[in-house]
Amino acid sequence: MQYPVAGSFLLLAALIAALAVLPGVMSAQDPGPATGAEGAYLPLTNGTAAAPSPLATLPPGVTLPAIADDHRTGTISRTYFFAFGTENVTLVSNVSSAAYHGAKKGDKFAVAPPGIAIESLIPDYFRAFIDDPHQDRFFQDLLAGFRSIRDQGHYSDDEYLELMTVFVQDIPYDTDAGIHPDNPARFPVEIFVEGTGDCDDKSLLLAGLLSREGYDVALLFFAPEHHMAIGVRNASHPFRNTGYMYVETTHLSLVGEVPENLNLSQKYKETEEPVFITVLNSTPVVIPVGSGTRQYTGAGETGYILSQKQVSDEKILSLRQQVNGTLENTTANQTLVADYNRYAEIHNYIVRHRYDRAGTYRYLRSLEPAPATPRPVVTAAACPWPGFAWNFSGSRIIPGLCS
Repeated sequence: MQYPVAGSFLLLAALIAALAVLPGVMSAQDPGPATGAEGAYLPLTNGTAAAPSPLATLPPGVTLPAIADDHRTGTISRTYFFAFGTENVTLVSNVSSAAYHGAKKGDKFAVAPPGIAIESLIPDYFRAFIDDPHQDRFFQDLLAGFRSIRDQGHYSDDEYLELMTVFVQDIPYDTDAGIHPDNPARFPVEIFVEGTGDCDDKSLLLAGLLSREGYDVALLFFAPEHHMAIGVRNASHPFRNTGYMYVETTHLSLVGEVPENLNLSQKYKETEEPVFITVLNSTPVVIPVGSGTRQYTGAGETGYILSQKQVSDEKILSLRQQVNGTLENTTANQTLVADYNRYAEIHNYIVRHRYDRAGTYRYLRSLEPAPATPRPVVTAAACPWPGFAWNFSGSRIIPGLCS
Protein backbone atom coordinates (compact mmCIF):
# COMPACT_ATOMS: atom_id res chain seq x y z
CA MET A 1 0.00 0.00 0.00
CA GLN A 2 1.17 3.51 -0.77
CA TYR A 3 0.43 6.75 1.08
CA PRO A 4 -0.38 9.44 -1.50
CA VAL A 5 0.73 12.98 -0.76
CA ALA A 6 -1.98 15.56 -1.28
CA GLY A 7 -0.91 18.49 -3.38
CA SER A 8 -0.85 18.93 -7.13
CA PHE A 9 -3.93 18.62 -9.27
CA LEU A 10 -5.01 15.24 -10.60
CA LEU A 11 -3.96 13.56 -7.35
CA LEU A 12 -6.91 11.77 -5.84
CA ALA A 13 -7.65 12.61 -2.23
CA ALA A 14 -8.47 8.96 -1.62
CA LEU A 15 -5.98 7.26 0.65
CA ILE A 16 -5.40 3.77 1.79
CA ALA A 17 -7.70 3.21 4.71
CA ALA A 18 -8.15 -0.40 5.66
CA LEU A 19 -8.19 -1.80 9.13
CA ALA A 20 -5.06 -3.62 10.17
CA VAL A 21 -7.45 -6.18 11.56
CA LEU A 22 -11.07 -6.14 12.51
CA PRO A 23 -11.86 -6.90 16.12
CA GLY A 24 -10.09 -10.08 17.14
CA VAL A 25 -12.94 -11.68 19.00
CA MET A 26 -12.18 -15.29 19.78
CA SER A 27 -14.23 -18.05 21.27
CA ALA A 28 -12.79 -19.65 24.38
CA GLN A 29 -13.06 -22.95 22.55
CA ASP A 30 -11.59 -21.65 19.32
CA PRO A 31 -8.19 -19.89 19.56
CA GLY A 32 -8.34 -18.65 15.97
CA PRO A 33 -10.24 -15.67 14.63
CA ALA A 34 -13.73 -16.36 13.33
CA THR A 35 -13.45 -15.09 9.76
CA GLY A 36 -16.68 -13.79 8.27
CA ALA A 37 -17.69 -12.72 4.77
CA GLU A 38 -15.24 -10.57 2.79
CA GLY A 39 -12.50 -11.25 5.29
CA ALA A 40 -14.26 -9.57 8.19
CA TYR A 41 -13.80 -11.07 11.61
CA LEU A 42 -17.19 -9.88 12.82
CA PRO A 43 -20.35 -10.81 10.91
CA LEU A 44 -22.06 -7.42 10.81
CA THR A 45 -25.13 -6.43 8.86
CA ASN A 46 -24.55 -3.74 6.25
CA GLY A 47 -26.54 -0.63 7.10
CA THR A 48 -26.33 -0.86 10.87
CA ALA A 49 -26.40 2.74 12.09
CA ALA A 50 -25.94 2.21 15.79
CA ALA A 51 -23.75 -0.04 17.85
CA PRO A 52 -25.27 -2.67 20.09
CA SER A 53 -25.76 -1.37 23.59
CA PRO A 54 -22.57 -1.75 25.60
CA LEU A 55 -22.67 -4.41 28.24
CA ALA A 56 -23.27 -2.97 31.71
CA THR A 57 -21.23 -5.79 33.21
CA LEU A 58 -19.23 -8.30 31.26
CA PRO A 59 -20.65 -11.84 31.32
CA PRO A 60 -18.51 -14.49 33.02
CA GLY A 61 -15.66 -15.63 30.83
CA VAL A 62 -15.48 -12.47 28.70
CA THR A 63 -12.20 -10.54 28.66
CA LEU A 64 -11.37 -7.36 26.74
CA PRO A 65 -8.09 -5.82 25.56
CA ALA A 66 -6.01 -4.56 28.47
CA ILE A 67 -2.57 -3.09 29.09
CA ALA A 68 -0.40 -5.41 31.17
CA ASP A 69 1.31 -4.32 34.35
CA ASP A 70 4.91 -3.39 33.80
CA HIS A 71 7.42 -2.17 36.34
CA ARG A 72 9.93 -0.37 34.16
CA THR A 73 10.98 3.06 35.32
CA GLY A 74 11.69 6.16 33.29
CA THR A 75 9.96 7.89 30.40
CA ILE A 76 10.05 7.98 26.61
CA SER A 77 10.07 11.42 25.01
CA ARG A 78 8.61 12.16 21.60
CA THR A 79 8.57 15.38 19.58
CA TYR A 80 6.15 16.02 16.72
CA PHE A 81 6.25 18.82 14.15
CA PHE A 82 3.22 19.68 12.03
CA ALA A 83 1.57 22.62 10.32
CA PHE A 84 -1.71 23.99 11.60
CA GLY A 85 -3.39 27.17 10.44
CA THR A 86 -0.60 29.68 9.87
CA GLU A 87 1.72 28.12 12.44
CA ASN A 88 4.36 25.41 12.50
CA VAL A 89 3.53 23.50 15.68
CA THR A 90 6.01 21.66 17.90
CA LEU A 91 4.49 19.19 20.35
CA VAL A 92 6.64 17.48 22.98
CA SER A 93 5.36 14.93 25.48
CA ASN A 94 6.75 12.18 27.68
CA VAL A 95 5.31 8.69 28.05
CA SER A 96 5.82 6.28 30.91
CA SER A 97 8.03 3.38 29.83
CA ALA A 98 5.83 1.09 31.93
CA ALA A 99 2.67 2.20 30.12
CA TYR A 100 4.20 1.77 26.67
CA HIS A 101 5.78 -1.62 27.26
CA GLY A 102 2.69 -2.78 29.13
CA ALA A 103 0.65 -1.87 26.06
CA LYS A 104 3.06 -3.70 23.77
CA LYS A 105 2.67 -6.94 25.68
CA GLY A 106 -0.96 -6.38 26.67
CA ASP A 107 -3.89 -8.47 25.50
CA LYS A 108 -5.41 -7.05 22.31
CA PHE A 109 -8.15 -9.61 21.76
CA ALA A 110 -11.54 -10.13 23.32
CA VAL A 111 -12.37 -13.64 24.45
CA ALA A 112 -15.96 -14.80 24.76
CA PRO A 113 -17.37 -18.19 25.77
CA PRO A 114 -19.93 -19.95 23.53
CA GLY A 115 -23.36 -18.35 23.58
CA ILE A 116 -22.14 -14.74 23.75
CA ALA A 117 -23.19 -12.65 20.74
CA ILE A 118 -19.99 -11.32 19.22
CA GLU A 119 -21.73 -8.15 18.03
CA SER A 120 -22.57 -7.21 21.61
CA LEU A 121 -18.85 -6.89 22.38
CA ILE A 122 -17.99 -4.44 19.59
CA PRO A 123 -18.41 -1.18 21.55
CA ASP A 124 -16.65 -2.47 24.64
CA TYR A 125 -13.86 -4.01 22.56
CA PHE A 126 -12.87 -0.73 20.90
CA ARG A 127 -13.47 1.44 23.94
CA ALA A 128 -11.16 -0.80 25.97
CA PHE A 129 -8.21 0.51 23.91
CA ILE A 130 -9.18 4.11 24.73
CA ASP A 131 -10.25 3.80 28.37
CA ASP A 132 -7.50 1.64 29.85
CA PRO A 133 -6.44 3.44 33.08
CA HIS A 134 -2.76 2.73 32.41
CA GLN A 135 -3.00 5.51 29.77
CA ASP A 136 -4.51 8.18 32.02
CA ARG A 137 -1.19 9.92 32.67
CA PHE A 138 -0.27 9.68 28.98
CA PHE A 139 -3.45 11.48 27.95
CA GLN A 140 -3.11 14.06 30.75
CA ASP A 141 0.41 15.04 29.73
CA LEU A 142 -0.37 15.06 26.01
CA LEU A 143 -3.46 17.20 26.49
CA ALA A 144 -1.50 19.62 28.68
CA GLY A 145 0.70 20.24 25.64
CA PHE A 146 -2.31 20.75 23.38
CA ARG A 147 -3.92 23.16 25.82
CA SER A 148 -0.76 25.24 25.93
CA ILE A 149 -0.76 25.46 22.13
CA ARG A 150 -4.47 26.33 22.17
CA ASP A 151 -3.99 29.12 24.69
CA GLN A 152 -1.02 30.60 22.83
CA GLY A 153 -2.98 30.60 19.57
CA HIS A 154 -6.25 31.76 21.17
CA TYR A 155 -8.05 28.96 19.33
CA SER A 156 -11.80 28.52 19.41
CA ASP A 157 -13.41 25.19 20.33
CA ASP A 158 -13.64 24.32 16.62
CA GLU A 159 -10.00 25.22 16.00
CA TYR A 160 -8.90 23.24 19.06
CA LEU A 161 -10.68 20.17 17.71
CA GLU A 162 -9.05 20.75 14.32
CA LEU A 163 -5.63 21.13 15.97
CA MET A 164 -5.82 17.67 17.54
CA THR A 165 -7.32 16.23 14.37
CA VAL A 166 -4.50 17.55 12.18
CA PHE A 167 -1.93 16.19 14.63
CA VAL A 168 -3.36 12.66 14.34
CA GLN A 169 -3.88 12.91 10.58
CA ASP A 170 -0.25 13.97 10.16
CA ILE A 171 1.05 10.81 11.85
CA PRO A 172 2.36 8.62 9.00
CA TYR A 173 0.12 5.81 7.82
CA ASP A 174 1.38 2.37 8.81
CA THR A 175 1.50 0.36 5.59
CA ASP A 176 2.93 -2.70 7.33
CA ALA A 177 -0.03 -2.92 9.70
CA GLY A 178 -2.36 -2.75 6.72
CA ILE A 179 -0.66 -5.63 4.94
CA HIS A 180 -0.51 -8.15 7.76
CA PRO A 181 -3.97 -9.49 8.65
CA ASP A 182 -2.87 -10.81 12.04
CA ASN A 183 -2.11 -7.33 13.42
CA PRO A 184 -4.83 -6.20 15.86
CA ALA A 185 -5.53 -2.61 16.83
CA ARG A 186 -3.01 -0.90 19.09
CA PHE A 187 -3.37 1.25 22.16
CA PRO A 188 -3.08 5.04 21.66
CA VAL A 189 0.10 5.16 23.76
CA GLU A 190 1.74 2.80 21.24
CA ILE A 191 0.76 5.01 18.31
CA PHE A 192 2.24 8.10 19.95
CA VAL A 193 5.55 6.40 20.79
CA GLU A 194 5.93 4.54 17.49
CA GLY A 195 4.79 7.45 15.34
CA THR A 196 2.71 5.44 12.90
CA GLY A 197 -0.71 3.84 12.69
CA ASP A 198 -3.46 2.71 10.38
CA CYS A 199 -7.11 3.77 10.36
CA ASP A 200 -8.31 2.07 13.54
CA ASP A 201 -5.11 2.93 15.46
CA LYS A 202 -5.32 6.61 14.60
CA SER A 203 -9.08 6.78 15.13
CA LEU A 204 -8.71 5.37 18.63
CA LEU A 205 -6.04 7.96 19.46
CA LEU A 206 -8.09 10.90 18.16
CA ALA A 207 -11.29 9.71 19.85
CA GLY A 208 -9.37 9.38 23.12
CA LEU A 209 -8.08 12.95 22.87
CA LEU A 210 -11.32 14.62 21.82
CA SER A 211 -13.55 12.75 24.27
CA ARG A 212 -11.30 13.72 27.17
CA GLU A 213 -11.60 17.36 26.12
CA GLY A 214 -15.37 17.24 26.30
CA TYR A 215 -16.27 16.75 22.63
CA ASP A 216 -19.17 14.51 21.66
CA VAL A 217 -17.41 11.95 19.47
CA ALA A 218 -17.92 8.43 18.22
CA LEU A 219 -16.00 5.77 16.34
CA LEU A 220 -17.44 5.06 12.88
CA PHE A 221 -16.85 1.40 12.05
CA PHE A 222 -17.34 0.35 8.39
CA ALA A 223 -17.16 -3.44 8.60
CA PRO A 224 -17.75 -4.31 4.91
CA GLU A 225 -15.07 -1.82 3.80
CA HIS A 226 -12.63 -2.76 6.59
CA HIS A 227 -12.36 0.88 7.60
CA MET A 228 -12.68 3.10 10.66
CA ALA A 229 -13.01 6.86 11.07
CA ILE A 230 -14.48 9.04 13.81
CA GLY A 231 -17.50 11.29 14.02
CA VAL A 232 -17.94 14.58 15.86
CA ARG A 233 -21.41 15.72 16.82
CA ASN A 234 -23.10 18.13 14.41
CA ALA A 235 -26.85 17.98 14.01
CA SER A 236 -27.02 20.12 10.86
CA HIS A 237 -24.50 18.21 8.70
CA PRO A 238 -24.56 14.58 9.88
CA PHE A 239 -22.95 11.78 7.92
CA ARG A 240 -25.70 9.39 6.76
CA ASN A 241 -28.08 10.29 9.57
CA THR A 242 -25.62 9.26 12.25
CA GLY A 243 -25.77 12.65 13.99
CA TYR A 244 -21.99 13.00 13.55
CA MET A 245 -19.81 14.69 10.95
CA TYR A 246 -17.29 12.37 9.34
CA VAL A 247 -13.61 12.79 10.25
CA GLU A 248 -10.97 10.84 8.32
CA THR A 249 -7.83 10.06 10.31
CA THR A 250 -5.51 8.42 7.77
CA HIS A 251 -4.57 11.64 5.99
CA LEU A 252 -5.02 15.41 6.09
CA SER A 253 -8.62 16.31 5.37
CA LEU A 254 -11.26 18.75 6.55
CA VAL A 255 -13.85 17.84 9.13
CA GLY A 256 -16.76 16.51 7.09
CA GLU A 257 -14.65 15.57 4.06
CA VAL A 258 -15.46 11.97 3.11
CA PRO A 259 -12.94 10.16 0.86
CA GLU A 260 -14.32 9.36 -2.56
CA ASN A 261 -12.43 6.08 -2.72
CA LEU A 262 -10.31 3.86 -0.51
CA ASN A 263 -7.43 1.71 -1.65
CA LEU A 264 -8.32 -1.59 -0.05
CA SER A 265 -5.56 -3.36 1.84
CA GLN A 266 -3.83 -6.15 -0.05
CA LYS A 267 -4.86 -8.65 2.59
CA TYR A 268 -8.52 -8.23 1.59
CA LYS A 269 -7.97 -8.49 -2.17
CA GLU A 270 -9.77 -11.33 -3.88
CA THR A 271 -8.11 -10.88 -7.27
CA GLU A 272 -4.62 -10.26 -8.64
CA GLU A 273 -5.48 -6.77 -9.82
CA PRO A 274 -2.71 -4.29 -8.94
CA VAL A 275 -5.10 -1.79 -7.33
CA PHE A 276 -8.36 -2.60 -5.60
CA ILE A 277 -10.59 0.39 -4.97
CA THR A 278 -13.55 0.38 -2.64
CA VAL A 279 -16.10 3.04 -1.71
CA LEU A 280 -17.68 3.74 1.66
CA ASN A 281 -21.14 2.50 0.76
CA SER A 282 -22.22 1.10 4.10
CA THR A 283 -23.74 2.96 7.00
CA PRO A 284 -21.23 2.69 9.82
CA VAL A 285 -21.67 1.17 13.22
CA VAL A 286 -21.63 4.18 15.57
CA ILE A 287 -19.72 3.67 18.82
CA PRO A 288 -20.00 6.70 21.14
CA VAL A 289 -16.88 7.44 23.16
CA GLY A 290 -16.97 9.33 26.45
CA SER A 291 -19.72 11.66 27.63
CA GLY A 292 -18.71 14.97 26.05
CA THR A 293 -21.21 17.54 24.84
CA ARG A 294 -19.13 19.94 22.71
CA GLN A 295 -20.18 20.03 19.08
CA TYR A 296 -18.38 21.12 15.94
CA THR A 297 -19.83 24.36 14.57
CA GLY A 298 -17.57 25.00 11.57
CA ALA A 299 -19.64 22.89 9.18
CA GLY A 300 -20.79 25.89 7.20
CA GLU A 301 -17.24 26.93 6.30
CA THR A 302 -16.02 23.40 5.55
CA GLY A 303 -19.10 22.83 3.41
CA TYR A 304 -18.35 26.00 1.46
CA ILE A 305 -14.73 24.94 0.93
CA LEU A 306 -15.72 21.49 -0.30
CA SER A 307 -18.38 22.94 -2.59
CA GLN A 308 -15.80 25.27 -4.15
CA LYS A 309 -13.46 22.33 -4.64
CA GLN A 310 -16.22 20.42 -6.39
CA VAL A 311 -17.00 23.37 -8.66
CA SER A 312 -13.29 23.77 -9.50
CA ASP A 313 -12.89 20.07 -10.25
CA GLU A 314 -15.90 20.07 -12.56
CA LYS A 315 -14.65 23.19 -14.34
CA ILE A 316 -11.20 21.67 -14.76
CA LEU A 317 -12.55 18.54 -16.40
CA SER A 318 -14.75 20.55 -18.74
CA LEU A 319 -12.03 23.08 -19.62
CA ARG A 320 -9.48 20.35 -20.30
CA GLN A 321 -11.74 18.97 -23.03
CA GLN A 322 -12.34 22.42 -24.45
CA VAL A 323 -8.61 23.22 -24.46
CA ASN A 324 -7.88 20.09 -26.45
CA GLY A 325 -10.54 21.12 -28.95
CA THR A 326 -9.13 24.60 -29.60
CA LEU A 327 -5.48 23.86 -30.27
CA GLU A 328 -5.68 25.51 -33.70
CA ASN A 329 -7.36 28.67 -32.37
CA THR A 330 -4.63 30.44 -30.44
CA THR A 331 -6.79 33.20 -28.97
CA ALA A 332 -9.57 30.90 -27.80
CA ASN A 333 -7.03 28.39 -26.52
CA GLN A 334 -5.18 30.99 -24.43
CA THR A 335 -8.43 32.11 -22.84
CA LEU A 336 -9.41 28.57 -21.93
CA VAL A 337 -5.94 27.78 -20.60
CA ALA A 338 -6.09 30.85 -18.36
CA ASP A 339 -9.45 29.72 -17.00
CA TYR A 340 -8.15 26.19 -16.50
CA ASN A 341 -5.12 27.41 -14.56
CA ARG A 342 -7.30 29.64 -12.40
CA TYR A 343 -9.47 26.73 -11.30
CA ALA A 344 -6.45 24.46 -10.94
CA GLU A 345 -4.91 27.03 -8.59
CA ILE A 346 -8.06 26.98 -6.45
CA HIS A 347 -8.06 23.19 -6.35
CA ASN A 348 -4.40 23.03 -5.44
CA TYR A 349 -4.75 25.63 -2.70
CA ILE A 350 -7.56 23.68 -1.07
CA VAL A 351 -5.84 20.29 -1.12
CA ARG A 352 -2.55 21.78 0.09
CA HIS A 353 -4.12 23.67 3.01
CA ARG A 354 -6.41 21.13 4.62
CA TYR A 355 -4.68 21.91 7.90
CA ASP A 356 -6.03 25.48 7.71
CA ARG A 357 -9.80 25.55 7.42
CA ALA A 358 -10.14 29.18 8.52
CA GLY A 359 -7.42 30.43 6.18
CA THR A 360 -8.74 28.46 3.22
CA TYR A 361 -12.20 29.86 3.79
CA ARG A 362 -10.84 33.42 3.82
CA TYR A 363 -8.82 32.73 0.66
CA LEU A 364 -11.86 31.47 -1.23
CA ARG A 365 -13.99 34.36 -0.07
CA SER A 366 -11.32 36.80 -1.26
CA LEU A 367 -11.73 35.45 -4.80
CA GLU A 368 -15.38 36.39 -4.97
CA PRO A 369 -16.13 39.54 -6.98
CA ALA A 370 -16.69 42.66 -4.93
CA PRO A 371 -20.36 43.60 -4.56
CA ALA A 372 -21.56 46.15 -7.08
CA THR A 373 -21.85 49.75 -5.91
CA PRO A 374 -25.51 50.40 -5.05
CA ARG A 375 -27.31 52.72 -7.40
CA PRO A 376 -28.52 56.01 -5.91
CA VAL A 377 -31.88 55.79 -4.21
CA VAL A 378 -34.41 58.18 -5.67
CA THR A 379 -37.41 59.13 -3.55
CA ALA A 380 -40.58 59.42 -5.56
CA ALA A 381 -44.12 60.54 -4.85
CA ALA A 382 -45.69 61.30 -1.55
CA CYS A 383 -46.45 58.80 1.14
CA PRO A 384 -49.24 56.46 -0.01
CA TRP A 385 -50.29 56.38 3.61
CA PRO A 386 -49.13 58.43 6.59
CA GLY A 387 -45.64 57.64 7.81
CA PHE A 388 -44.24 55.85 4.72
CA ALA A 389 -42.71 56.61 1.32
CA TRP A 390 -41.63 54.46 -1.64
CA ASN A 391 -38.02 54.51 -2.73
CA PHE A 392 -37.03 53.27 -6.17
CA SER A 393 -33.62 51.56 -6.48
CA GLY A 394 -33.06 49.95 -9.83
CA SER A 395 -35.92 47.53 -10.35
CA ARG A 396 -36.69 47.22 -6.63
CA ILE A 397 -39.34 49.16 -4.79
CA ILE A 398 -38.36 49.66 -1.17
CA PRO A 399 -40.73 50.94 1.51
CA GLY A 400 -39.03 53.61 3.59
CA LEU A 401 -39.91 56.05 6.35
CA CYS A 402 -41.14 59.50 5.42
CA SER A 403 -39.07 62.38 6.68
